[in-house]
Amino acid sequence: MRLAQRRSRMLAIILTGLTLLGLGALIRFLGSIAKIWGIIPAQTFALVTTWANRNTDFTKDGGTVGGTVENLLHGIPGKVLVRDPDPMKWRFEDGEEERSLLFGLLGVQWVGLFRALRLNKISIIRYGKEGGGVDEKEEIEAEDHEFLRTSASRFIFYSSSSFVRVKNAETAGVYALDWEFIVITERIFPLRSVLRVPDPFANLSAMVSRAVIRKTSLLEPEDFLSTTESAKNKRAVIKAIMSISKDAERELGLKITEVTLRSVSPEDKYCESLELEAKTRRENEAAVAIAEKDKAVGLLKNSIEADQVERVVMRIANNPGAIQVRALEAYRDNKTVKVYAPGGKLSQILPDLTDGE
Repeated sequence: MRLAQRRSRMLAIILTGLTLLGLGALIRFLGSIAKIWGIIPAQTFALVTTWANRNTDFTKDGGTVGGTVENLLHGIPGKVLVRDPDPMKWRFEDGEEERSLLFGLLGVQWVGLFRALRLNKISIIRYGKEGGGVDEKEEIEAEDHEFLRTSASRFIFYSSSSFVRVKNAETAGVYALDWEFIVITERIFPLRSVLRVPDPFANLSAMVSRAVIRKTSLLEPEDFLSTTESAKNKRAVIKAIMSISKDAERELGLKITEVTLRSVSPEDKYCESLELEAKTRRENEAAVAIAEKDKAVGLLKNSIEADQVERVVMRIANNPGAIQVRALEAYRDNKTVKVYAPGGKLSQILPDLTDGE
């Protein structure tokens, strides 16, 4: 009798264990498909709505755009969601979120009956290798470039990096500058960052552009490129971008945590003017060098002629054979000599010159 009772208890324990394991597996499966429970990836959050939306284009699906947001689930370590009667003011702060027993055992969070996780359209500008190519070698060898990445997901990353380019930023000079930044942001107000505007990062890029131009318009292009103060001026531009973080939080729900300057370069016209200036400078330097060389040659020639006059001409000027010497010099230089000698014969002045006149 006791043996039968023991067997019954053992069987009951086994069946109970199998039931619990099966129930746990069922809950995990429902969590994986976001039905009743949900499994939220690390560093992301999801919006719980009263009706599921099947696509992110709210002009389609017969006008079905999903229900209103009722809750928010997240898997962000070190953050707690502080709620407010106005969901647009829900805010992430430092802290540890209270979790249920099922989260500790199975890693799932309660979504609810007749509730769904909202499908969101997420667009962000990246800089790097776009990926998605069929040839991995070609992807590795491809050059980094700017591209727009758009995805549809139920899970939204709390923090992300965005590539921001400010083209033709006005300066105090004639020419403009092109700036490239990597801006890291956090969705400090999650609903505001998702629901307030369709593309918050496009609005953030416009805000960054205004902040940059406010700084660059006060200085010359050279103040950011080649002067000793260029590093200081670049830091001032980064500081100006960081200063708009409060405005970005209020308008877009995004907090700017870090800004990295990738590059700053002048527009093409500025480069062309520098090349023209350098070319003109080289040509002027060459012309000056040629003129100085011609001057030196002329001075040397004059010096030689002066030396000849001093050492030769002046010594033989009163010599009776002076005419003969000058004729010989002329013959040496020209291979022909014309002599005017009235009352005399040519043989009395010159030696035998068969080629002379």
